[in-house]
Amino acid sequence: SKVPYADYVSSDPLAIEEAEFAARSGVDVSVADNVKTFKVGSSVPDTKEWLEVLATSRTSWLRALLRNVSVVQGKNYADNPMLRMLAPRKHQTAKIAYAANGEPISLTLFGAARSYGRHDDSFKAIEITKSPESAQIQVTLFEERLGEAVPLHFFFTYRPDQPFASIHEVMDGRNDRIKQFYWQLWFHADMPAAAQLASAKEFKSPVKSLDESAIRSFCRIVENRGEVFTKGQAPMDFAIVAGWEAIMQALMASCDADLLSLVHLSNSFKVIDDARPLRAGDVCTATAHASSIRISDTGKSVSVTGTVLRQDANGTPVPVISVVSSFFFR
Repeated sequence: SKVPYADYVSSDPLAIEEAEFAARSGVDVSVADNVKTFKVGSSVPDTKEWLEVLATSRTSWLRALLRNVSVVQGKNYADNPMLRMLAPRKHQTAKIAYAANGEPISLTLFGAARSYGRHDDSFKAIEITKSPESAQIQVTLFEERLGEAVPLHFFFTYRPDQPFASIHEVMDGRNDRIKQFYWQLWFHADMPAAAQLASAKEFKSPVKSLDESAIRSFCRIVENRGEVFTKGQAPMDFAIVAGWEAIMQALMASCDADLLSLVHLSNSFKVIDDARPLRAGDVCTATAHASSIRISDTGKSVSVTGTVLRQDANGTPVPVISVVSSFFFR
């Protein structure tokens, strides 16, 4: 048939010549078998042009995913996260694999991991795949932790029959997948089953010895210039560092909510029974539980109460500081 075929009808793509873009932006382009590779140099190309080149002019799931302004989340429209997720970074490599008919089947980005510090340029940061036989798109972000790749999975459904809203995010299980990712990233363990989390009345941080360099670093970050805190004594608000694991576990177990929409509101501290301040070398642990949950039209407010305990001379944990952290899920 001579009738042209397109998945959907959309506005015309930007008039960008790939070779001209590559030369102007310092991007190296190569093709091997069914894979096209783009390598960004020391200069970062324009984000809009970069996404346009990766999307190609063909009306496909990849173009919809990369160029749609919004995605559908349930009954709502949300800003398309791909526009930020795939923004170009220095020394990044993008690889697009194609089927025999020219249909893209995957987009993979290497290097330029998002966490602080230097990362291997060969580290796989994002992988986007879609089987030609399925309407589901899988987007996986990888974060590097101690040489391991921790995955965060998102799923989308491609709906070319709805060109005005052709990308629908799969919301079933989304909150749990996000929690699982952060549980692995922060606590180096798989998240317990939902029933186990729901039944837990209290969460406990591992026993650790307070480090003087960590206290100094904390004071530098919060701009606490008190001279006493340069000699091993910890300020009262350092209790949030000593107890953060238990506090965050209690928060994540408190309700079904989107961690990506979390806002931290406040911390309050109270010394228990005139206990002496925390100091470097103290062996501490912490316990925490959700103390209140309030649901409103705009979101969920959660307060978590934690207690930092210090081992005494007999090795018995003794309460030192109480912490109340307040959060809001938008």
